Amino acid sequence: MLKIHLYMNGDYSRDSASLTAVLSALLLTLFAARGSMTAAEDAGALADSRRTVAIIEWQSEQEVAPRVLAELQSVLLECGSVALVEREDIDRVLREREYVVSGIAARNMCSELANIVPADTYLFVHSIPGMDFPATRLDLTESRTGVLLGSWLRSNEALATDPKRLLSQVQDALARQSLPMDQRHIVSVLGFRNETIDTGLDGIASAMEELLTDDLARQPSVLLLDRHHLYQLAEEEAVSGIETELRSAVVMLSGGVRPAPDSERLEVSLVVTSVNGSINRTETLNIPGSDPLASRPEVAAAALDLLDFPGTVKQSGASSCSQEAALYAKQAFLWQRWGDSDRARQPAETAYALDPTESNRLALARMLAAGSSPAIRHSLRANRLILQYCGNRASAPVAKTNRRQDLILPTLGYSPQLLDEELRREEPKMAEQLVREENRVFRALLKHYSSIYPTVGKAYWNTWSARLSSIATYAPDDRVGQQELLYEALDAFFSPPSSPHWFPVERLRMLNSIRHFFDKDDDLSQALLEELVSHNDPFVRYVGLSIRMHLLGFERRAEHPTFCPGEADSRRALFRILTEELTPAHPYRSEKQERSTPPHVSDFFLYGLLPYDGGSHIVPRDVVEADVLDGARLIESVLEYGDPLRLGALEAARKFDCLAALERNGHKAEAIRLTRRILEASQGHQERYLWRYRDKLALLARLEGRDIDDVAGSLCSDGAPPLPVNDTAWKQYDILPLRLVPHPLGGREHDPLGSSVACVEENRLYCVHALSSGRSSTETAFRLDVFEIPSGRHLRRTEYFPAVKWPQGAYWQPQHVFSVAAHMDHVYIGTSSGLLVVALASNTWMSLTHADGLPGRVVRSLTWYGDRLYMGLGRHPYDREDRLPAAFAAYEPQSAAFTVLASEKSVIPGSPLDGSPFALRRIVADPANDCLWLDDERSGIYRYDPISQKIEEVVSGADNLELSICGPGAWPTLWRPKDRTAVKVPRIVSGRYVRPHAVAWDGESAIISATSWFSPQEKARVVDPQDRRQVLLLLQEEKAAGLWRLPDGSPLPPIQHLLRTDAGVLLLCNDGRAFLLRRHVGRAKAVTP
Repeated sequence: MLKIHLYMNGDYSRDSASLTAVLSALLLTLFAARGSMTAAEDAGALADSRRTVAIIEWQSEQEVAPRVLAELQSVLLECGSVALVEREDIDRVLREREYVVSGIAARNMCSELANIVPADTYLFVHSIPGMDFPATRLDLTESRTGVLLGSWLRSNEALATDPKRLLSQVQDALARQSLPMDQRHIVSVLGFRNETIDTGLDGIASAMEELLTDDLARQPSVLLLDRHHLYQLAEEEAVSGIETELRSAVVMLSGGVRPAPDSERLEVSLVVTSVNGSINRTETLNIPGSDPLASRPEVAAAALDLLDFPGTVKQSGASSCSQEAALYAKQAFLWQRWGDSDRARQPAETAYALDPTESNRLALARMLAAGSSPAIRHSLRANRLILQYCGNRASAPVAKTNRRQDLILPTLGYSPQLLDEELRREEPKMAEQLVREENRVFRALLKHYSSIYPTVGKAYWNTWSARLSSIATYAPDDRVGQQELLYEALDAFFSPPSSPHWFPVERLRMLNSIRHFFDKDDDLSQALLEELVSHNDPFVRYVGLSIRMHLLGFERRAEHPTFCPGEADSRRALFRILTEELTPAHPYRSEKQERSTPPHVSDFFLYGLLPYDGGSHIVPRDVVEADVLDGARLIESVLEYGDPLRLGALEAARKFDCLAALERNGHKAEAIRLTRRILEASQGHQERYLWRYRDKLALLARLEGRDIDDVAGSLCSDGAPPLPVNDTAWKQYDILPLRLVPHPLGGREHDPLGSSVACVEENRLYCVHALSSGRSSTETAFRLDVFEIPSGRHLRRTEYFPAVKWPQGAYWQPQHVFSVAAHMDHVYIGTSSGLLVVALASNTWMSLTHADGLPGRVVRSLTWYGDRLYMGLGRHPYDREDRLPAAFAAYEPQSAAFTVLASEKSVIPGSPLDGSPFALRRIVADPANDCLWLDDERSGIYRYDPISQKIEEVVSGADNLELSICGPGAWPTLWRPKDRTAVKVPRIVSGRYVRPHAVAWDGESAIISATSWFSPQEKARVVDPQDRRQVLLLLQEEKAAGLWRLPDGSPLPPIQHLLRTDAGVLLLCNDGRAFLLRRHVGRAKAVTP
């Protein structure tokens, strides 16, 4: 019987119609000549000549674009004699077998895949993350042997605009795959090395290896074996028959470069060996040293002869060296973004060797310095490239320099933390050489920046401390080098400012970072310190005195602490310089700052060098008294200058502590006078929150024994108006304080979003808080507290320390908590890294992530209904790097199974949520209507029927309606699920603007937590953000009544959570207090959902 398998793909190419016609004609011919053995043999030969190719997408957070897969299918179909395995069949089989394709396409993976998805060749496709433009990595691997036929990195645009280049490369790779084993020449290039101690030939050796590897890859019968595959073949004892044949066929090529006896030429040695040692051949070439890459064809021809391969060298298609260098530079960039810095160095070396431009030199230095632990040789080469760059840039006109390239120079070269103990033991002389060369680099950068770009000079001050630490650690005896570095810095940066863009604060940063220079008690350190203390520039003298204070402070931290008499003199001298010489009008303190820096950042650094008011307990009382009075004079000098914005730096450096210290030391009248002056100077200032205007009001109210609102109203006409009185509608409610101990929200005055959540189930309050574990600064802990309501009795506290590190650049908390639900002694917590399940009976925590079947990573919303836990998963609201699609899912604890009910990736055709982006921030169970209400912050409100599993769109997002709570939009509107009506929230209550942020329903009434602003008549008044006040709104029939004060007359504290319970509405405040709102007995209405 003759069987013909036709592999067709759903995305037909341009020639699909003609291909179908040819195959149809072939079938007709075969059936017409069924008895002819010749026709049958021809058909069998045609079927055997076709190779099956399966496109496998690597499992990752960033999916491959569908357009890329379509382009790849089109390219493969144009290769001829290729049959594609259907993508739907591949996805179905991998899903059924629960097989995840991830990591590099290794030999073991190919052998496993051959049993799941039979094919001759696998094309592994992976989307490169973290790119400014979309890019894809392709690996073409033979299934039978696991040999990598080709590996390419391409931008998605290049795949679409220039498919012929990839088509040619794929055709060459498939042609090699069709060769029988005895006609293949399998080579593993082990590398080229610089055979000298100096690093001067490192680049030539790397470029020769890259160019020779590419020249060999273009030969029609050569297959390159990667080193990882070679090591597996060489080390494993029990191998299969095909692997034994492969081991005997592979040959290894290595090379080296060294200077020839004639110093103007180079010697290139080539060595060919085999795994079993049966082959060992060498050859040496003598090439010109001035342009060694010009001998590239001779080196490739010699390698082919040494390998005993027939044929001539096939040249690259590049028309010039600069064009070929541009291709290698692009490869280096893509490999670096892929995360393989070692692989990126070789194409970067080749690009620079072919075309030594400034941009290629800088890119190569960046590649050499990249990675977690680059070799010392690489750091040395990076430093030398930077020195060359600085020398060329310093002599170039300023108009032609590239500022963007200059800005990244400080990140290169000098990385002293890379010189760990092991490297220093192995190569101590090279480590010391690296430190000394890095000093040269630093001095070159110093002169380069100060002469060309004073405005970017501050960019490399972040590395100053590391630079000096490197000298002290790895060259401790190089005190002369330290002195030279200091003097060159003084000459370059302590001359009078000559540029309008100069920032004197950089001088302070540098001087403040050299403190550890003087920890070594030797003559040189003392001489340098005395020079700073006696310097003519008050700025330098000020920092010199602060360094002396720093050294004297060590004696107070010794085993037997004592107070040094000389410390009191240094304290007085520091304050005297600030109040008499470096006054707020001094040019060093009145400069303009960049937009990204805080105002008057020079003041902040200056104040930071002052001693802390009050000091240690061993500081004599007369010294403490002098510190407090000097602090008062410092505040007075800033107020006399007339710019209230200068008060912000005093607040940041905690110098307002002297106001309370004045009272403690018996100067209450002076404290009242100075505080009132600060408040009067702050009136009408738009940024008075920078120096905590509200806190100063509270301090003055306490000192004078008055109400804070009375103090604010008496200062000036634009002061914050007093709070309105509570509306009479609130008389039907009692406000009962609850004592929740310990603090369920972490004990902060203001918790950031995503750090705590709470829910109520029956008569239990569950509070979850995310906090630093205390073990280290890179770990997170989760704390769960359970309270009884309404008694407030604390029932349980349990903590969990997951093995999750803080991500780089995390926003606020490393692990956010977004939602919590409770059912049957189990608590379910939605976090930014999965679902946590707490079994209260056994006090155990379980973490469920994407690897456990969770259809997402960030769990935004949770609710329990029936016997299932419903959840909304989506992208992180603060960190948009999460690539997993949004989903609406259900979890059954008994079977530990997740069911996807809707997803951005379409799973239920016809569902209004399915197949489009959404973000379910709340899910509310409605037992009365036997449904769930889904609040999508993007598109509106949906109703989910758990029985029919249908989703119905109820309110469009264009109407700005939200589910039982308020949020962004033209103005908040509440959605009441009971009767599907929209309830408008008034903009103005008691004559003040309000902004709602949380809602709890109490029967027919809505209790709304809101923030109060100024009144409409005060629009023109400058408002301090601290003037915002908390208010509770009682909304009945679209009429709102405001609750501004507690029963004792104090303002309502900021409310973080508003929860409905059987006992009333629970208020959880940021300051740790809790209150229960409930109607008077006898007036309560039936609570309806």
